[in-house]
Amino acid sequence: MGLPNLSIVEEIAIVLNENSASGPTLVAWSQDITRAFELGVELHREQVRKGTNIPYVSHLMAVCAIVMEYGGDRDAVIAALLHDAAEDQGGMRPVPR
Repeated sequence: MGLPNLSIVEEIAIVLNENSASGPTLVAWSQDITRAFELGVELHREQVRKGTNIPYVSHLMAVCAIVMEYGGDRDAVIAALLHDAAEDQGGMRPVPR
């Protein structure tokens, strides 16, 4: 896409919104969502989908797309991106803020 002054995460959000079955949503792609995406990538960086070589982050993106498609708000999008973080990280490691 290469939109000026947008991060790749923001560009992904635009594509997810534009391709939503219900049309573009009004969820503003905030810095909090960007941080959640980056944290999800970091926490799952060594994981792949079971039985494949596909990076696990693809699952987080798929869940995020479903949430956005059904009109999820900012908090729901963040939850979608981080929904496996505690379970997959043993629930013991502090999350950076």
